[in-house]
Amino acid sequence: MRSDGAPPRHRVPHRLTTGAIAGAAVLLFIVFLADGVVSYRAMQTVLRNDALFAHSDLVLREIGATLSSVKDAESGQRGYLLTGRSQYLRAL
Repeated sequence: MRSDGAPPRHRVPHRLTTGAIAGAAVLLFIVFLADGVVSYRAMQTVLRNDALFAHSDLVLREIGATLSSVKDAESGQRGYLLTGRSQYLRAL
């Protein structure tokens, strides 16, 4: 206690200086900038993967349509060979 009976004052051992605040602001700016760069690259990867997925989906649908056409042709050929009727050879 102090001589006047008041409780002792506690001093803050490390005061923030203008330089420390400026340094913290610069560090924070660098962190945000790095986060922006990482986020941008991640978004570019997502967009590229989305385009690849769309292309793969298109290719798979076209393969399915081609397979269906081949099955139809095989069925028609089989019908012709079994019956001799040319109506089975018509395009569907």
